[in-house]
Amino acid sequence: MTTDPLLMATTLATRRRVRQRDTWDRTRVLTFQSVALGRLLRHARTNSPYYREALRGAPDIPLTELPILTKPRLMEQWDRICTSEALRLAEVERRLAETELAATDPGHPWRGRWWLAATGGTTGRRAVFAWNRQEWTQVLASYARVNDWAGVSVGLRHPLRTAIVSSLNPTHQSAVVGASLRSQLVPALRLDARTPMADLVGELNRFGPRLLVAYASMVGPLAQAQLAGQLHIRPEKVVAASEVLTPDARAAAQAAWGESVVVDSYAATETASIASTCSQGGSHLCEDFVIVEPVNEDYCPVPIGVTADRVLVTVLFSRTLPLIRYELTDSIRLSREALLLRPALRPAGGGGGPHGRHPLIARPARRGPRPPHRLPHRPGGLGTERLAGRATAEQTVGSPRRPRRRHRTGASTRPGGLGRPHHRSHCR
Repeated sequence: MTTDPLLMATTLATRRRVRQRDTWDRTRVLTFQSVALGRLLRHARTNSPYYREALRGAPDIPLTELPILTKPRLMEQWDRICTSEALRLAEVERRLAETELAATDPGHPWRGRWWLAATGGTTGRRAVFAWNRQEWTQVLASYARVNDWAGVSVGLRHPLRTAIVSSLNPTHQSAVVGASLRSQLVPALRLDARTPMADLVGELNRFGPRLLVAYASMVGPLAQAQLAGQLHIRPEKVVAASEVLTPDARAAAQAAWGESVVVDSYAATETASIASTCSQGGSHLCEDFVIVEPVNEDYCPVPIGVTADRVLVTVLFSRTLPLIRYELTDSIRLSREALLLRPALRPAGGGGGPHGRHPLIARPARRGPRPPHRLPHRPGGLGTERLAGRATAEQTVGSPRRPRRRHRTGASTRPGGLGRPHHRSHCR
């Protein structure tokens, strides 16, 4: 049974609209992005006490010169950033704690209105988030796009049996997404990545998934079990999530299930899907959902081909907690390599064009040598490479995260603790 039939219906309708956007050229994508950004800024200025001050004069200021929001600042200013008077951080954190202790169904909205999730907290205090129904529909549609781009179909006559090997913590966004989509369309099996391999193999053999989603650190061992004749599944696609997939694990998965089976997914609790692999092997940023800015340690933009120290994201559909230039501690690089994704689209040169693409490639986390890893990019949009830091906010195993650097911009001590980090005009 579907946890929320209305949610499923609105998600399917949103998914259809999102699919239409996949046919747009870059000019139309950027126009959509600009309009969506304007709506987000107006909403934030009107409804958030924090942004009413932070975005003073914003209509005349480029996005790249607006204040940066770090996770510590988000949590310090949560109640002022939030646009709903019905939500307070203490109550949300208490509800998340109760959900963890009681293992309640995270697919049911709290108070009938809010879906809640938290990051893993691997770099210190965890961040917590709340989404209303409209926002949560966007989150689900962004994750559904991963399947669409990978060419995985779903329908009443062809349900998408999905096995997920990750965390069973009900406060992780992956758990909330899975519970929200539970239905005859998407029969799901959730397994804890810490389960002994023999037990995982048995559960997967009994379930027989069409789609396998797993921490990247679990893809290799599962592929080896398949090659050893213990695991007997035939997934159409294997989505590697939360970490960078190593070359050895990728090779094992391709040997076990096919050359084109692996899908790289780059997501975060804060943003939902940021990028994903398409059916033709290219990678795409979801630029109609999120604006991505690769920057250096001084928060200045970096050019194509230069490794960024972190990434700033603006979540275009965020309304309850507007995220504008929110800092993720991922290191990414824009690729100069041009990639022809579809016969109708010409490859991009260094500057691209209306249909230009730059593939996304992610390099390994800095604590350990990992080879470059191809990441997602949005049709009609610019590609980026993810190099270091966290893969998603939900990861509990595998890839290390880089320590967060403090701003070195002399933030002011204005009311509410609001400082204004680097402006682009200060960058060289």
